[in-house]
Amino acid sequence: MAGWLAFLALLLAGCSVENLDGVTLVAPVIMPTSTPQPTPTPDPLALELPNLIEKEFMGTQLTFRYPDGWTTDEGGQYLNVYSTDPDTPAGVGIFISLTRGVGLNSDSEEALAPLAMQVFLQNAVDHGFANPETVPGEGEALGFDWGAHDAALFGWQTADGATTGLQIVLMDSRRDRFVLFTLQAASDQWPGLEPTFKAILASVALDGEALPAGDVLAAYDAR
Repeated sequence: MAGWLAFLALLLAGCSVENLDGVTLVAPVIMPTSTPQPTPTPDPLALELPNLIEKEFMGTQLTFRYPDGWTTDEGGQYLNVYSTDPDTPAGVGIFISLTRGVGLNSDSEEALAPLAMQVFLQNAVDHGFANPETVPGEGEALGFDWGAHDAALFGWQTADGATTGLQIVLMDSRRDRFVLFTLQAASDQWPGLEPTFKAILASVALDGEALPAGDVLAAYDAR
């Protein structure tokens, strides 16, 4: 578990926007709005998970559910949620980034999610924060629509076969920010954890909008 958490912390905490293309940001104080965000209606699959967590950065708000027995680690742009059971090392990390932070134009008419994933993760590898296997090659990331949002998915495994993972990029409605999800587990534990990972993804809401579970689960199964 320690090895998995160390890798995820380096990938998500170390690879901040400040390390990408010379962009320097100061995390703003997000003031509460007078009108609260609407409460998302979760997919029935997600109701199996008892815990709800929210991550907000620069006005982008993400919520999802997670199992009992998992703990959280949060800072700046990242949030990790992971199992504390040494027999089932697994978890989900998210990182919220600016589209311009990876040199992409939010006004572009092309699908940005696969490009954002490739550029962001390659920068992480170049800075020593990620394994090369996590980076999709040209055309390897599966682009899909997650509701009205541009998204992409890529499955990977480390060279020694010990760790299996999944990367998902979800663009916000204006496409000027994106969320990177990293799902990761020991390869021999991955099949047993798939129902949990699917339930987590089925519970995702972005900026108060519950996203269609069927979209991401179809992409998950098609990878």
